Amino acid sequence: MLSCEESNRGSKGAEDLAAESMAADMDPWIIFDARKTPKAEFYEWLETYRPSRVPRFGDPEEGSGPVGWIAVYGPGYSPQVKSAKDLQDAWEKLQATGHKVNYEVVRELALNYDVTSGKWLMHLDTGFKVDHAWRGVATAVVEGRLNIAKVSPHHPEKESSSSQHLCTRS
Repeated sequence: MLSCEESNRGSKGAEDLAAESMAADMDPWIIFDARKTPKAEFYEWLETYRPSRVPRFGDPEEGSGPVGWIAVYGPGYSPQVKSAKDLQDAWEKLQATGHKVNYEVVRELALNYDVTSGKWLMHLDTGFKVDHAWRGVATAVVEGRLNIAKVSPHHPEKESSSSQHLCTRS
């Protein structure tokens, strides 16, 4: 039986994962934007850019460069405009007053600052699992049931830890 230390040797810490994610954010993304692209083109796009087949750092033989994320923007997607800093300032001010914080107080803050969505993150095995999950989530985005989703491209150099990340906001 492996000890916790032995079983965690191959896993990365939160700081390493955050750094990888920020680096991916800076590389070009492959995007299907349902606000601009006909839905009839979606399934061909989905097949062309299966997450398990798109290499993170490109393919020199095909002449492709790095890919940060594969993303889908839904028909109602609108980048968040309000500042998270304003919400944080209001939260800190509230805490300084010593008032009791309960569901109603948190709900009121969320509504006042238009922060009523959440982030879901999944770690999936490369191959069928990530492709299948991505197909379902991306379809939900194009149909307007979710606003945005992104999935990490395949990272062939990390074959021993063949996990990919799928993220969506509700």
